[in-house]
Amino acid sequence: MDSQLSPADEAPVRELIGAVTAARSVDEYVANTLEGLLALVPSVDVSWNEVNALEQSAHIVIRPDPTRYEHLVSRFAALAHEHPIVRHVQQTNDSRTHLLDDFMPREEFEATALYREIFEVLGIESQMVLPLPAPPGVALGFACNRDGTGFSERDRLIMDTLRPYLVHGYRAAQLREGSKLMRNALSATGWSVALVSQDGEVAELTEGTTEVLHDVGVDLRQGGHIPDALEPTFVETVNGYDRHRPAVPSRRVVLSDAHSGAAGSVIPSPAGPHVVLVSSARTAETGRLAAAGLTPRQIDVAVALSEGGTNRQIARRLGVAEGTVKKHLETVYRALDVDNRASAVATVRSLL
Repeated sequence: MDSQLSPADEAPVRELIGAVTAARSVDEYVANTLEGLLALVPSVDVSWNEVNALEQSAHIVIRPDPTRYEHLVSRFAALAHEHPIVRHVQQTNDSRTHLLDDFMPREEFEATALYREIFEVLGIESQMVLPLPAPPGVALGFACNRDGTGFSERDRLIMDTLRPYLVHGYRAAQLREGSKLMRNALSATGWSVALVSQDGEVAELTEGTTEVLHDVGVDLRQGGHIPDALEPTFVETVNGYDRHRPAVPSRRVVLSDAHSGAAGSVIPSPAGPHVVLVSSARTAETGRLAAAGLTPRQIDVAVALSEGGTNRQIARRLGVAEGTVKKHLETVYRALDVDNRASAVATVRSLL
C-alpha cells in the first residue's frame, strides 16, 4: 500500500480492499466499493457508471440515495459524449484518476448541455472519476461528486491507491459471476459439472445434480466419490495428462443405462481439482424444455406430468414432496405460457 497515505486512512483503505476483492458478484463488488468510497472520500454521492457511447445507453448505481439520478439516466446517456472524462476514457482507455478540471476550463464545461441539464440540476460542482479498463466505446468507473469544495491531493491519492485493487476486484467478480452463469446454463441443458480431487472425491457440484442423476441411477454427490464406472478413465486421464499441453476431455464413459442413461467425461488440470462433466442422454429430447427456461428438476416434473398421474403420484415417482411438485408445476406453467394442467401436458408432449 502507498506509504504516503496517512495512518488514519490506511486502515479504512485496507478494509475496503478486503471487501472489494472478496466480492462474489459484480453487484456485490459495486455495493462494497460505493460504501467504502463514501466513508473515505466524503461526497454528496458516489456512483458506479457504465456508459456505452455507441448505444447511447447507461447504467448508474448511486449511493447514498439510489433514486437521485433515476429520472436523468437516459438524458445522461444521450449527453455523455459531452463529458470530458467519459470522452477521454472511451478514446484512450486511460484508467488513471481524473478530475473534471483536468480537461477543460470551468466556463467551457458550464456551457455544455450536460452541465445545464444534469450537473447543475443535481448541484454537482466537482467530480472525481476512477475509470476501469473497458471494451472500446465503453466507459466504466466510479465517480465521487461534491456540491462545492473541490477534491484534494489526499482524495486523489486514495483513489490512485485503490485503483489496482478495484481493477483486480472487478475482473475477479466478473469471472466468479461468469463461472456461475456458465454452470447454470450447463445445468439447465442437462449437464452436471463436478470439481474432483486427485483421489476422486467430489469437492463441488452444480446445484441439483444429485437429485437429477439419482433418477438415472448415478450416485454423484458433494463429498462422495466419482461413479465406479468412471474411475478407470479418471485415473488414466489424470495420470496421463501432459501439463505442457492444453487439456482435452477424455472419452465418454457410460455411467448408467437406467431410463435414458448418463455418460461422463474428465477434463484434467495441472494441479487439480479436475473437472468431470456428466450428461444425460435425455438432454437431446428435453432441449426444448430447457430452452424454455426450465431447470433439470423442473424438466423432470414436466416430463412426469406428460406421462400422467396426480401431483402425489409424481412426487412419489420422483422421490420429492408433493408441495415441491406443485411449486415446480407453477414455474412450468409460466415458462410454457399455459394456465391449466391439460394445456401443460399437451405442450410438453409436443415439445418432447
